[in-house]
Amino acid sequence: MHGLQLTIRLASSRYFSRYLAYYFFSCSDYVRIMFEDEFVEMERKVGSLNSASYLCRNVTLELNREIDDFGRVYQSRAIEQLRTRKHVGDFLLTFCCRFREMEREFSDELIFIQPSCFGGDTKAANVIFPSHSYANLVLKTSPPLHSWKVIPPFFNHHDFQYCDKKEDYVLFLGRMQDCKGATIILDLAKSHPEKRFVLAGYSEGSREDRLRIDDRLYDLTGYPNVKHVGHAKPELRREFLSKAKCLIQPSRYKEPFGFNVIEAYLSGTPVITTNWGAFLETVKPEATGFRCSSWGEFDDALKRICQIRPERCLAEGLLYTEQNLYFQYLRYFQELRLETCHMRIAALQKTKKKKGRAALKVRKMDVVEAHHRH
Repeated sequence: MHGLQLTIRLASSRYFSRYLAYYFFSCSDYVRIMFEDEFVEMERKVGSLNSASYLCRNVTLELNREIDDFGRVYQSRAIEQLRTRKHVGDFLLTFCCRFREMEREFSDELIFIQPSCFGGDTKAANVIFPSHSYANLVLKTSPPLHSWKVIPPFFNHHDFQYCDKKEDYVLFLGRMQDCKGATIILDLAKSHPEKRFVLAGYSEGSREDRLRIDDRLYDLTGYPNVKHVGHAKPELRREFLSKAKCLIQPSRYKEPFGFNVIEAYLSGTPVITTNWGAFLETVKPEATGFRCSSWGEFDDALKRICQIRPERCLAEGLLYTEQNLYFQYLRYFQELRLETCHMRIAALQKTKKKKGRAALKVRKMDVVEAHHRH
């Protein structure tokens, strides 16, 4: 599938770039919409949108206003480029926001798809959700959609290193926030002083012996078996995942998907998670890990995690590779294009019938008038 890429250089996150990678979407025309000096000015006003700190930042009205202004400029320029390049029946992928002006101008010609619904409201008339759990959650409050599909994100297993010889540490990957379960990790560390815990994730204001979780600062000298290594870059992340005894993701909210779980599987590493959200679909109890609903279950899972076989985790992770999921995306796109063609043909036929009835009515009136004249 070939296409035009209108770039803003915002989405360096693996969440978005994954969908543009490999053979799902190859870019035949790269058009820069925002330029470097504009992006630098944007970062000067609201901070780096590419940094790991962005999701941890407090959202303010001023911040939202600046981002909205930036989005309006991007959208108006993108519309100009689309006018000269679009073809009827093309797909327009909206990743992180809904472009109302584009929809108003091109809805009769282009097929709008949001290929990765991970947070907030829906961004297009056709939406791909990462899990059934998240689809059910969003569809309760979202505006009516033309269509939706559940297709998990896909992964390149070459990005990860499978290892069946594990070291004795429990790994947590994620933002140092209570919603991600960071405080649960500290509580477990207190209860299991014999186990090592490695925490890898951004935490603003943290130091080697201090860990900030939301607005609270924790003294790590009281947790000798806990090590916070900060934000882990891809190489370090890969190493941590391959050698960990297990990955623990005790999110307090319903995760839309939980990428770290599949990344752990591809490393041969079992997982311990909470018992809701997408984990209900990705974690197979006692086969690839454990899902926990209480403190006792977390405690039991830590004791039994060595029972999970690394090769079973790898087999589960390989179900989420691009080779296996590519055709699900392709099938959905083909279905949408075929359905859109049928709808346009039906609308055209309806228009022709209306014109035909109008012409027939005119001819009948002419006959009646002629009859009266004679």
